[in-house]
Amino acid sequence: MNSEKINISTSDYNFYISVNPHKKTLLKKKIQEEISKIDISNLINLNDDSQYISTVQEVQTTRLFSEYSFCKNIHPDDIDTMFNKGHLLLEMRLDDNTLVGFSIFDLKMKDINKHIYIHLLCANSKYKKVGTELINIIKQITSQIGYNEIQLDTVTDAINFYKKLNFKCYKDSCILEKVKNGKIIVVNTNSTTEFIEKGYECIDNKCVMIYKIKNMNLNGGRNKTLKRRKY
Repeated sequence: MNSEKINISTSDYNFYISVNPHKKTLLKKKIQEEISKIDISNLINLNDDSQYISTVQEVQTTRLFSEYSFCKNIHPDDIDTMFNKGHLLLEMRLDDNTLVGFSIFDLKMKDINKHIYIHLLCANSKYKKVGTELINIIKQITSQIGYNEIQLDTVTDAINFYKKLNFKCYKDSCILEKVKNGKIIVVNTNSTTEFIEKGYECIDNKCVMIYKIKNMNLNGGRNKTLKRRKY
């Protein structure tokens, strides 16, 4: 088998975002209100429950029958749990509708420090830079909806990947440390509890709060009219 990965260009793919249909109506409404603020040229908001469900089924099938599996180091039961738990599904698809990557994440709307929490980010190992492109679009989403951070837990094998993308990683937790028109405040304290309650990230006796994520100027994106995905 030829293990060389395939390059794809920004003219070859689109992103799609959809809300988990299993969430309560009020929560679904709040999530839709948040993502309605997004205006990214190659990101399409899918307001259709059936499309979320069909992608879950597609990932399960691909995982079983394709030599290029998603989420190699994650147990299938955990993947299914994340699909049921997460608020949003972000898909990256080629123009022929091939699914090359996806992410499941939450909008932490009630916290003092609003942030996106990524439950799962998986790429088809056949293609290059899919994970990077997914993170880049999540950065744009975070900025456009006015959230402060991106957080995630990662398997050990993926730590270097996230470090290259400017995440600050320690143990198995990562937080994106990029700011624009904001401040990073470091507080020395003998009691971290009060700062954690205020949304600070605490390591030993030092606390870091990130007010704003950097508004990334990313390469790519198309200005043409995008078509909805067909099934």
